[in-house]
Amino acid sequence: MPSNLKQQTKCLFTSKKYSLAIFVACILYTVTALPRLEISDLFKNIIIFGSLPALYYNFSNYNKSIFWLALISILIQVISWAHALVYVPEFAKSSPDLKPLSSLFLFVLIAIWIDGSNLRRIALFSSFILSFVSTAFYDIYTNDSLSLALSGQRIDYGMHNAQFTSMLSVVVCILTAYILAKLPDERKRVKLSLYALGGSAIAFALFSLYASQSRQVWLAVTVLLSLAPIVLVGTKHIRKLVITYSLLAVTLIGIFQLDSVKQRVFYESSAISTLTQGNWDNIPMTSIGIRVNSWLEASKWIAERPILGSDFNAIPYVTRTAEKFQTAKLQGFGHLHNYYLEVWVAFGIVGLIFLVVFYREILINVINNQGKEERYLLYSFLVFWFIISMFESYNHKFLGLYVHTIILAGLYSLKVRKNN
Repeated sequence: MPSNLKQQTKCLFTSKKYSLAIFVACILYTVTALPRLEISDLFKNIIIFGSLPALYYNFSNYNKSIFWLALISILIQVISWAHALVYVPEFAKSSPDLKPLSSLFLFVLIAIWIDGSNLRRIALFSSFILSFVSTAFYDIYTNDSLSLALSGQRIDYGMHNAQFTSMLSVVVCILTAYILAKLPDERKRVKLSLYALGGSAIAFALFSLYASQSRQVWLAVTVLLSLAPIVLVGTKHIRKLVITYSLLAVTLIGIFQLDSVKQRVFYESSAISTLTQGNWDNIPMTSIGIRVNSWLEASKWIAERPILGSDFNAIPYVTRTAEKFQTAKLQGFGHLHNYYLEVWVAFGIVGLIFLVVFYREILINVINNQGKEERYLLYSFLVFWFIISMFESYNHKFLGLYVHTIILAGLYSLKVRKNN
């Protein structure tokens, strides 16, 4: 290729117009992911292939840590697959599945186009909020889900299932609060209007959190709220801290008095009673019981191959080969309702160590490159994500990966040197 054409090609793929075009694709991917998955997949492919030229021309200017981790994730998955071929060939696929750990890195391809811009970060997060609210309102219009929620029924707005709706509701609250904290000093009337809009989004998300009735998410929110005063108020201001915790306690007690909340929390008291009595062999197959029994079955697989695991394809066989799951209702279960156990079963302790290193890299990057609000956003998300992932494999499901990708893409810095 003539040098002049090479230079023109480089100028095209490193231009502001090209950057804006791919960023628009990022926004469209975010907006369409909830209402129209097939359309969002198209935009995701545009982001992936559109980012390749940027990686080619700018790779020398990027921090390489996250790319090394991506390569390590592929290596771990190949080694685990080879290990399974030797020890459990009946459960291994003919080729390794490279998606489970590699999918965690999709955020990098969006982070390229955010490039530390506060405006683009807020636009990305706002598009996520818009996607949730518009999808929910469409479901309210078509399925009358608002009336169902007000009558005490559990709703999900068609977002996979209710626990995903609860998860998305909390993320909408966190992102809206972040955006409001980052609002520039506009005219008073404009700022009040934006606060009213943001407050409405938070109020609707909180209602959705209540109506979707997911106990695991309620637990995570309770823990998050319990930690928030220490971070936001500080331990030096004891009086403010006591007042804040008193108000928080009164609020949570008041919410707990709602009949629908009480019923949901104590709905499976028999399973909880069996667990507390240590009767692990006769746990009823309720929602909680299915989780605990699947975890007990997973522990057997982990004990047999704790270091390198049994490959990702082995996860559904944990329950499908277990005696307790051989009923017509439960035979279709193919996951363990715990992301960390699934990683351990699939990739062994090596996989868990990889997750620790991965999130350590995210933490260090954001701490070193972002401001206070961004750090608080990351802390809130990681605490919340850590807890709910103990009860559902969010990082192995599309909607979970979608949330994970958008949050980390907005916060992670690839550290492009501006002199190029």
